[in-house]
Amino acid sequence: MKIKLSNFQNKYFASQLNPMKYLKFHQRLEKSLELSQYKIVTQPQNQLALNLQDIEELIEENRQLHVSYQKCKESLQTLNYEFEKIVNDPLIQSESDKIKYQTKKLKKVKEENKRLRQLLKSYLDNNDNRRMETHAKVELLKDELNSLVKEFAQQEQQKKQNDILISN
Repeated sequence: MKIKLSNFQNKYFASQLNPMKYLKFHQRLEKSLELSQYKIVTQPQNQLALNLQDIEELIEENRQLHVSYQKCKESLQTLNYEFEKIVNDPLIQSESDKIKYQTKKLKKVKEENKRLRQLLKSYLDNNDNRRMETHAKVELLKDELNSLVKEFAQQEQQKKQNDILISN
């Protein structure tokens, strides 16, 4: 259980590191394990007064550490293999390319949308200006038509008066 948990933790931390830092970290870890194993083996030689039970405990502890070291080394190799597999996976790279393409496409669509909004705004502004100009022209033409109708009515009235005068 502890190894599975540590493998999960190693995978999590491996995903957070870049490849060079990941490899340097594990090289340092291997060296520290080798040094700690060496210290355990050489420590009894530095002590002169050891009994048989202490030596047996140290040998057993050394074996357990060696087994633990082998398991860690295997898990590191597995993690390294999985990491390389993830880094070199064409599906992930193609998905990354898809995301980049979709991002570029989205950016182009947003720019086109912005351009079209500005164009629509200018059309609406022009439309309002034209409507106001048209309304002013219609009012001007209406006034001119009314004045022409009045002039025509006056001319008709004068013509009738002239016709009445001539007929009399």
